[in-house]
Amino acid sequence: MRTTPELVELSQSLQRQLELDQLVLPSLPENALQVRQLASDPRSTLKQIADAIAADPAMASQLMRLAQTLRYSNPSQPITSLPIAIARIGLQGTVNVAMALAVHQLFHFHAPQIRQLCRSIQQKAVHVSRFALTLCDEFTPEHTHQLADFIVLASVLLDIGCLPLLAELDHRVAQGESLPDTATLTDWCAQLRIPLGLAMLKKWRLDPSFAELLPLTRTPANSPAAEALILAHAYYEAQSLFETRERNELAVELALHPLDSDEERQQLLAWLHQQPEAMVIN
Repeated sequence: MRTTPELVELSQSLQRQLELDQLVLPSLPENALQVRQLASDPRSTLKQIADAIAADPAMASQLMRLAQTLRYSNPSQPITSLPIAIARIGLQGTVNVAMALAVHQLFHFHAPQIRQLCRSIQQKAVHVSRFALTLCDEFTPEHTHQLADFIVLASVLLDIGCLPLLAELDHRVAQGESLPDTATLTDWCAQLRIPLGLAMLKKWRLDPSFAELLPLTRTPANSPAAEALILAHAYYEAQSLFETRERNELAVELALHPLDSDEERQQLLAWLHQQPEAMVIN
């Protein structure tokens, strides 16, 4: 990564706006906030939470599909409604998945170059989630269902700090300014995602564990889910460096599922076994 005068100016401008509480940070979609609020209220019923989710048909459909996967399904008790799906996934799992799906909706801008970069960020989150879920399946299969919803949300939050940066750049384009090349924009995102991401997570009042994960640093205190995500992110970056072929574009809901190809799984595990011995999921 290299620092340019343009990046220094942009970083200082965003930092000043942060300090003066003038930086416009994206808010979570209303339906995600409502689901979280209802889930935290012990007086809420499953039907009320289901009704809030049903207001977003895409979210409702994705949650139903998740509940019907092998991780949550029970052949003797088929999932035929949203309340049953919520009960099977669990309240916290439902909230995390609903918020992850809602966050993906925020990555929409006007400038074509910004839109393309946002699409890449979304796809990265989907791939990292799938890699992390696969690692959990391999090393902690008895706990994967407990870790899955955290991984799905955390994977999209890793780069959430890019949102205010890209919003600022999108605004500047609308004012007639030109953008640097995509590689430079990607570098800027990498350098600013942590401070801006911390501001985003603070505004959204999310669990501190998501903020602690942003540096992608391995520590003995890391949970298995955090370890899986750090390894998954490293694997994604390694693929980006050495692969010349483009990855297939994946639907957002595939972030809820591990890799389904034995070949892809074996490639991931082969890479993992080439890493230092300490890099394992406890």
